Amino acid sequence: DMGLFARLRGSIPDGVLTVAESGIVSVEDANRMRDAGADAILVGEWLATSDNPRFELQRLLGRRSSTEGT
Repeated sequence: DMGLFARLRGSIPDGVLTVAESGIVSVEDANRMRDAGADAILVGEWLATSDNPRFELQRLLGRRSSTEGT
């Protein structure tokens, strides 16, 4: 449930590290979690099932455009 983190974030005190852990399968999802206040995200399955995890990680980190190949 991508909305769960956003709903719960307001209940977590400031200064507590927050991690969005579920349903993140794209850069857009990661950005949505950042915008909702996540300090970190868990993207293990997304990267593990990708045909090119290095490319996806670079995209996630903003180091490559979404249209570049390898």
